[in-house]
Amino acid sequence: MKKQNNNKKSIVRESLENVYEFGRDTAKQAGIEIVNTINPFSELFTNPTSEERKKGNNNFTDIDFDKLNNSYKQHDSPELDQIRQQLGVGESNDPNEKKMHLDYHRRVKREEEEVYLKKEQEEEEKERDEALAEQEKQQAEEEQAKQQGAASPKGKVRRSIMGSKGSQKSSSELPPEFQPGAGKQ
Repeated sequence: MKKQNNNKKSIVRESLENVYEFGRDTAKQAGIEIVNTINPFSELFTNPTSEERKKGNNNFTDIDFDKLNNSYKQHDSPELDQIRQQLGVGESNDPNEKKMHLDYHRRVKREEEEVYLKKEQEEEEKERDEALAEQEKQQAEEEQAKQQGAASPKGKVRRSIMGSKGSQKSSSELPPEFQPGAGKQ
């Protein structure tokens, strides 16, 4: 009996230990995942050599990232200085430079205004041409309607059996006559 009772205790103990270890590992992973979810860029700024060493790969030498960053800064600094000069950051108080900057600004503004005015003029010309084309089209339609109206017959000549000319029937029908007593019975 004792062996069975002891066996039950060991199974319960092992299962509790497994649950404890699983919970501890899950808590660690959850913390890491939460941090990565909140800050997705944290993965980009990690040291890849330390990650490879954690995996057990020691087939490489360490890279000095600080030295690399400093060398990149030296390469980038002339380009950054040039961009700063173009943007006017850290501009000197030289009046000639300010005047040149203002002249450049005025010239660019004037060119923009000229482009805008040309665009407006082109749009106005386009609208004017469309209006003229529409007017010509209407005039042509009116002339065509006049020509068709003059050539069309005024009405049909009804001939009688006796051979007389008879009366002309108009092309439009007259309204029906109104007779006061009609329709009553």
